[in-house]
Amino acid sequence: MNRLIFVVRKVALFACLLSLSACSLLQPKPLVSRPIEQLLLAPNSAPYYGYLTQSVRFRYGDIDQSLLFQTELTPSHILMIALDPLGVPLFELRWDGEKADVIERIPLDKRLDVRRILLDFQFSLWQQQDLALHFAPLGLQITTSAQKRVISSSSGEHISINSSYNSGQVPTQLSLIQHDLGYQLDIETIEADIEQPTTPILSQ
Repeated sequence: MNRLIFVVRKVALFACLLSLSACSLLQPKPLVSRPIEQLLLAPNSAPYYGYLTQSVRFRYGDIDQSLLFQTELTPSHILMIALDPLGVPLFELRWDGEKADVIERIPLDKRLDVRRILLDFQFSLWQQQDLALHFAPLGLQITTSAQKRVISSSSGEHISINSSYNSGQVPTQLSLIQHDLGYQLDIETIEADIEQPTTPILSQ
């Protein structure tokens, strides 16, 4: 019975990931006309170093799926590990500022670019001035007021983000809507240690 539940959850997860790639194909409206890897900000521009554990709920159409993300932020790299609800690793993404390497723990649809998740992560957490400096030459405006951030261009809004904080620099909850592709990410921070560790925790 446990094995059956595990298989069913795997199928649901695969459908979730496939839907993210499918919506990109059905609505080919890129944020800007460059590969995602060229849009990512350097690791040393992160607002803090350390690690985060977050629950990420992905919603697109009738798809509603939750994953667990563990993220390590250091001056030299960003490492994101995605796990299913049972704690099984799905993929790892390591970004060193020049190359984003993806290690698949289960086969993913080849149309899926998991680097988009990191881009959304940076849009949500990076400082206003760093985002503005990075994206202004590409024709994007970053507007932040109170608990809301909007990424827009002359053609309109592309991403809107609402965040809530209890204390500190890491939002306890945030909601990101990707208007071009029609999906929503609801992120809850479960644990945050933003004091840079002596030994990278997720790299051991």
